[in-house]
Amino acid sequence: MRERQQTEVVIIGAGPIGLTTALLLDQFGVDHWLVEQRNAPSRHPQAHFISTRSMEIFRDVPGLEAAIRAQAPPLEQWRRYIYCTDLYHLPQVDTTDGAPKGSLLGARDHFPNGPDQELSATWECHLPQHALVTTLRRFLSRSAKARLMQGYRAAVTATDGMTVTLTSEDGKAAREVHCRYVVCADGAHGGCRPSLGIPHHTSATDEQVFISIHFFSPELSELLAQRILGMLYFIYSPAGVGVLVSHDLAAGEFVLQLPLFPPHQAADAFSKSVCAELIDRLTGAPVSAAVRSVRPWRLGAWVAARYQSVDGRGFIVGDAAHEFLPAGGFGQNCGIADAHNLAWKLAVALKTAPAAADSTPPLLATYTSERRPVAKTLLALSGAGYQQTLAVAAAIGLDKQLAHWLDLLIRVLPLPAGLGRRLFTMGMRLGLRQVALLGGRNPLSQMRWRRLARLFADPSANLAMRYPRQDLGAVYDRGWFASAATADAAARDGTGGDTGIGFTPALVNGGRLPHFWLLPWGADRATPLSSLDLPSLIARRHGSPVHLLLMIDIAAKLGRRLAALQRQQYGEIERVAIRTDAETTAPADFVLQTTGGGYRPRQGAILVRPDGVVAWRW
Repeated sequence: MRERQQTEVVIIGAGPIGLTTALLLDQFGVDHWLVEQRNAPSRHPQAHFISTRSMEIFRDVPGLEAAIRAQAPPLEQWRRYIYCTDLYHLPQVDTTDGAPKGSLLGARDHFPNGPDQELSATWECHLPQHALVTTLRRFLSRSAKARLMQGYRAAVTATDGMTVTLTSEDGKAAREVHCRYVVCADGAHGGCRPSLGIPHHTSATDEQVFISIHFFSPELSELLAQRILGMLYFIYSPAGVGVLVSHDLAAGEFVLQLPLFPPHQAADAFSKSVCAELIDRLTGAPVSAAVRSVRPWRLGAWVAARYQSVDGRGFIVGDAAHEFLPAGGFGQNCGIADAHNLAWKLAVALKTAPAAADSTPPLLATYTSERRPVAKTLLALSGAGYQQTLAVAAAIGLDKQLAHWLDLLIRVLPLPAGLGRRLFTMGMRLGLRQVALLGGRNPLSQMRWRRLARLFADPSANLAMRYPRQDLGAVYDRGWFASAATADAAARDGTGGDTGIGFTPALVNGGRLPHFWLLPWGADRATPLSSLDLPSLIARRHGSPVHLLLMIDIAAKLGRRLAALQRQQYGEIERVAIRTDAETTAPADFVLQTTGGGYRPRQGAILVRPDGVVAWRW
């Protein structure tokens, strides 16, 4: 027997992107189900860097940004990327400016002046994905609009609407859920995308395989606390090459990423005891690592051909829509922005009166036209960043092609499998001896040190952590706004090696509304409100998405005429009067806070979408 039920939206996948979609739909009063195949969230850390734009989006849910920030480690523990030959011989805290010393090859501080308080009301955060998921679930549990279904596989069929069949892991319980729309957030290898008729992707990488080792080590945490601290430690050791991710220094929680080369190396050979030994060798001293889980994973780099099913009722978000190389932290953050773009459009479509239903298909179609070009830019940027990580290894003398040439040699020679594996291991060890040559006083060593010095002296030549131009300055060229985007080409370019650290906010059709602080009119001791918070604040008042007309030093009569011009396309519009001069007697809703720097709006009118994107300006 199948139990049949009904809701407005079914989200498949309760990872960070599915949960974000659910929380945003909840803010708009949309009934929905969130379906997850696992009975409990994974505890193996994956993504961990949360961009400024993602933190801005989390502000749309009252209290969520503060809750995430409260769990995150202090900036001093993760502001740097460290490049070294081992961890034990790193210089102590405050004894280096990032110049080589001990085992340190180089370091990059990504916050030399601290967080940028002028670009946004918030800033970046470092928190492992499983901790973020726990917080998002806690907030979703308060929702009266969401229903979380754990331990169910989902199959989607198109009917008069959409039907999602849920089957328990043991196959004994099944139910059918009828809905208007389905959102697929079940990752790159989930089964939802094919069921929506969206073609499978083709990876654009050599599909390098890695082993991810999740472990706890208070001893390593204590060791690093006395050394130069960072989020990522790129280790180039005669014992191996790996990247250590410091997820939670206080708890001693880490992940070590190691390259794997099948068929000459097998994932099942990395037992917990073998992994613990590898951790000691790359550290340079025993650190008593308690290995919790070991997982192989494969690089992927692709963007789906479209984000919406042909019938218009199915959508893909996050890793179901794109996968990037692990350089720049784009995957989770791009997915959060996907959810933010889609949620309000679904809410508008669901709340649109039948007489105006013809307007919803074009609106929903803009999800693909707006978000897919952003993903393609980030795909290229992640590829460039990945090559930057390989450039450090090349400067040391570690050849990325060594494994490839060894593999070809073994395939050509008629060797037994066991002997081939031993030959491969021996060749890789000989290749790693290049690291030891750095300690010599020969011309080759000196040449390599000069190469490293040039790499670390040029910020554009080594991997960045922050990309504000792409994070905050993304511009939708084709989408739901009244006139063409007018951003200059540099604001959209993310492939030329420029990380955009010098990004300057601008008011652009199709771009994010710049941040500026506002004070309620007539309030002497009020807490400032960011312009970024206005769309979610007004949406909660209405219980649905609303476009805002920000009237800056504009008379009420003119504001009413401007709103009428746009109401035909955008529906209900809330007018918000803002004064830039606190001394004026003209009534308003807010006055511009005069203290501090940053963006300052000029007289005019700005039509802002529910996701904070500028739709029109006058």
